[in-house]
Amino acid sequence: SDLVREEVVRLFKSGGKRLRPVLTLLTARATGATEAAMADVVSLAAAVEVLHSASLVHDDILDEADTRRGEQAAHVRLGERAAALVGDFLFATASVLVAEIGSLP
Repeated sequence: SDLVREEVVRLFKSGGKRLRPVLTLLTARATGATEAAMADVVSLAAAVEVLHSASLVHDDILDEADTRRGEQAAHVRLGERAAALVGDFLFATASVLVAEIGSLP
């Protein structure tokens, strides 16, 4: 839906360190991942960040946090039900990214 798409774009444009995907990529390199495997590792790194973002959306609801990264939390702007659906969408997206990888060598 447009609401979910707009909220996901807002969430990823809001900044953050993006440390988790960088660590995923660096760990793969440090443990000898081949160039061929790195395409899957990039998908895995994206899934890690999407999963983390999903957990933040849900966590803000449970903690009743008013802000996230200096802006109103999703549940404050959208309501709890809509924000929970955005978080669920992100969880599902992370699952699809991981499932499409299959298995890593």
